[in-house]
Amino acid sequence: MQLNYNHEFAEALRAGTKIHTIRRKEVQPGTKLTHVIYPYDRTRREVVLENTCTGCQHVTIGKHPDGNVTMSVDGRVLPPCVTAEILQNDGIYLMEIRSFNRYFGDWFAGYIIHWTGKRY
Repeated sequence: MQLNYNHEFAEALRAGTKIHTIRRKEVQPGTKLTHVIYPYDRTRREVVLENTCTGCQHVTIGKHPDGNVTMSVDGRVLPPCVTAEILQNDGIYLMEIRSFNRYFGDWFAGYIIHWTGKRY
C-alpha cells in the first residue's frame, strides 16, 4: 500500500521520528507500506521508507475553538500528555495549526497505522 506525504514529513520518516501515520482507512497487519513524497511529480517522486504494518488503532481527534486538541484511541479518552506524544510521533508537531486543520478539521475519525511496536 502506498502512503503519500507532503515533503515536510520526509526527514521525520528518514530519521525514524515519525513512527506511525493517521489515516481514514484501516490497514491490515502484514501489509507492505511504501511511504512516498511528491507522489504525483515524476521528477521529484521519492520512496522515503518501506516497511510493514504491525497494527492499527481507531482514533478520534477533536479540535476545540480555543485550539486544544482532544483524542481518544480505541474508545479511551487520552490525557493531554499522551495526545501530545501521538501528535509528535506522527510528525504533526512540525506543522502549524492551519496545516493541522487542513488534515483533520475540527473532528476526525480514522486509524493510527503502526509500523513499530508502539501502541497507545
